[in-house]
Amino acid sequence: MLINEEKWLQGNEEALLLILKKNPVVTYEMTKEMLGLSPSQTRKIVHSLRMQGEPICSSNNWKGYKLERDKEEIRRTISHMRARAMSELQVARAMEQNLDDVFLNQIEGVGL
Repeated sequence: MLINEEKWLQGNEEALLLILKKNPVVTYEMTKEMLGLSPSQTRKIVHSLRMQGEPICSSNNWKGYKLERDKEEIRRTISHMRARAMSELQVARAMEQNLDDVFLNQIEGVGL
């Protein structure tokens, strides 16, 4: 990671963590208004904070992120994350299994 990017990430991690501690739920609109962050930048910072062990949970019910202290809620978030990861792995496996067929169909379609 570049030094400027590392400083940017660290500064925004600290700022977002402070906002999470002061608000029950933090939305993308709030991070844009308070920190000037896009949704993808917010997700990157949340990912980094989670990798550091911060119990940041998300839910469609809240429409945002929150710093969670309830073990059951953290477990629900972990379970949801694992299910999403498994789904992505299944998609990757399906794409991989069909890669040769797709490639052959593209070549045949071009008339080679």
